[in-house]
Amino acid sequence: MNWGMVSVDPHALLPAMNNVVNAGVQIEATQNTRVTLNYMATRGTHLKDGTLQENQAPNSAYTALMNKGTEWNWVSDAASAAASGVPYPYQGFSGFAFQALAPFPQVASITWGPIFNVGSPLGWSNYDAFQAEVDHRTSHGLTMDMSYTFARQLGTFLPNGGTAGSNFAETWSSWSVLQNIYDRSAGANFMQPYNQSIVKGYVLYSLPFGKGRAFFSNGNRWVDGLVSGWTIGTVLGYRTGTPMSVYSSDSVPGLFSAIYSDVAHGADLSSHFSSSNFDPNNLANPGNKYFNPGGFSNPSSNGQLFGNSGPYVAGLNGFGSASEDAELSKDFTVKEHLNVQFRIEYFDVFNRHYFDNPDTNIADSHFGQVTSVQGTHRVGQVSLRVAW
Repeated sequence: MNWGMVSVDPHALLPAMNNVVNAGVQIEATQNTRVTLNYMATRGTHLKDGTLQENQAPNSAYTALMNKGTEWNWVSDAASAAASGVPYPYQGFSGFAFQALAPFPQVASITWGPIFNVGSPLGWSNYDAFQAEVDHRTSHGLTMDMSYTFARQLGTFLPNGGTAGSNFAETWSSWSVLQNIYDRSAGANFMQPYNQSIVKGYVLYSLPFGKGRAFFSNGNRWVDGLVSGWTIGTVLGYRTGTPMSVYSSDSVPGLFSAIYSDVAHGADLSSHFSSSNFDPNNLANPGNKYFNPGGFSNPSSNGQLFGNSGPYVAGLNGFGSASEDAELSKDFTVKEHLNVQFRIEYFDVFNRHYFDNPDTNIADSHFGQVTSVQGTHRVGQVSLRVAW
């Protein structure tokens, strides 16, 4: 047998359920302006996530075994199993004591690998959001659609998606983001709701020049051809950061689920970072500190096997993001059925660069520090479109 096996869940065909409640009101603020206020809630169950089912025993079994100190005892018969404090799985089993605890000990003892579960309908998610949108239909040259969303989320997944816990697609990951996969409730996994704010939209404005407009309305056709048909616009997007994960560097033989770090009571989770103090040439520079690493520890340092930080640390949010694109276009009417548009577009017009989230590996020397920057350069393009 190769490392790891594949198992298709017998309930893989059970459809995921996503119940949606939506209530809202629209207000005609003016003849051309509409304001929409909306509340949306979703409750997802039976979401597919194979990482929520692993070839491991409940956490309490490993706690008892590790406390006894017999996890590496060799088990080859009922007597050696009893001496190690584990059940003897089946006649002919030979392996370490921790392997005898697995639901499928023959896989654990022969391959040393996990079981990649497919189609396990074990995930769940809660999502609540307030949305406000202002939609201005073209009037006096202005067209606009801007929205704000305040969302509150909770579920068996990571805020940033990650490589496990997608809830909607098989990830073929052998590691679960949850510490307690036998009780996937929020309370058993120290999960707290987290919030995110999002602003996005676009604005277009047709400049008031040319015939029938506020300025140069009486110019000759050469003036009108030069000043009319100009439009400026922008597409905007802003969002706050989401909580980050801080897992323990401890390990327990036979365990494929996460081990949370311990967060000290009253730990300072606020951001201490100032971009003006960032020093990319000295990653250990105190000016690179994002959060206080002293608030986190491995559970083993506190005499524990499992931690309390949760799959993500509520209140320890990463960097947000902002983006602005801009355009300038000019429409020409050559003749009745021939139109030309000249367009200049800039993406990331302010040439923003973003700091990557700080190092959250508790075993790293730069734990809690910002170590890198990401982002693309400003990009511009010029285009000409002919329509007939």
